[in-house]
Amino acid sequence: PESTVRRLTILAPDPAILTLSGEGSRIPVAEGVHVFSVSPGAMALEVQTDSGQSLSRTLNIPAGYGPLLIELTPGPDGGLLIGYF
Repeated sequence: PESTVRRLTILAPDPAILTLSGEGSRIPVAEGVHVFSVSPGAMALEVQTDSGQSLSRTLNIPAGYGPLLIELTPGPDGGLLIGYF
């Protein structure tokens, strides 16, 4: 079966600016909730923190149906921990 575009919700430290493959959130960001429409495959996540630090990671979006949820939390080394739900 073919995959469809999925909704990806990312919970991130607030305030932070997120872009996913160059696109911003599909809804106004409130309390660290960012929403994107995504297709399967690798996507570049860029996070700009309030301290001016810029972090980037590659997210692999699985094929399938239904929404996805990711949580970003600060790591002990200053990076980001990514939790997939």
